[in-house]
This record gives sequence, C-alpha cells and structure tokens, in this order.
Amino acid sequence: MPELVVALITLHSDDLHQRYQTWLREVDQPTAERMPGVVSFQVYRLGEPALSGVPAPDHQYLELIEIDDLDAYRRSAAAVPAAFFEQFRSYVSSAASACTVRVV
Repeated sequence: MPELVVALITLHSDDLHQRYQTWLREVDQPTAERMPGVVSFQVYRLGEPALSGVPAPDHQYLELIEIDDLDAYRRSAAAVPAAFFEQFRSYVSSAASACTVRVV
C-alpha cells in the first residue's frame, strides 16, 4: 500500500513565495518525480484557517510525496546532488515533520 511522506515548509521570508514556487515547478517537482519509489509529488500553499477560532498555520506549504517503496525513496533521496539541497535551503528556513503517514 502506498505511503505519504509529509513535510511542512516555512520560507525565510514572505518575498520568496514566487521564486520558491518557480523553483518547485522547475527543479523540485521534476527531481522528485524521477526518483525511484515516488508515485506522485504535490505541494500546497497553506492559506487562512477554514474555521473561526482556529489559529493560522505556522508553516506556509504542505508537501505530499506518495511513495510505493520507502527504501528506494530513501536511497534515491540520499543520491540527490548537494546543490539541490543548497538551493532548497536558500528558500526554506524550516522543513518540519518530514515523516511517513498511512491511511488507517
């Protein structure tokens, strides 16, 4: 059964949204989609709370990577060039909770 890798992303500053989203489309998504074990890759920009009384999220993006082979995904992620992660860190101040989740 496929699993999801979930990450909550926070950018260094609000003025990076457009450049980050361009990098997502041009670099991050194609890289992820070529990785063995990856079925799909989606990123959502988090907006305002849907219910009153609920605080705004601390993070700005939700990244969902559907995988069908966790070991293959880990191996392929470890092989991604360091320059990719340098670019990622130039936009992102926090990538919290990069963990797998399963439907129960």
